Amino acid sequence: MDLSTATGIFYRQALRRHGLPFEVKLDEPNEVTYAAMGAAKEGEDLF
Repeated sequence: MDLSTATGIFYRQALRRHGLPFEVKLDEPNEVTYAAMGAAKEGEDLF
């Protein structure tokens, strides 16, 4: 499938659904990610 065909399919689906043709969600960071973010903020090295 070329880019032009894929783009056309995407736009047709978006028009049919009156929005994005897929679910958009935000995943919450887990404990490891929070620990890494905290360490980075403090300038620490985890490993």
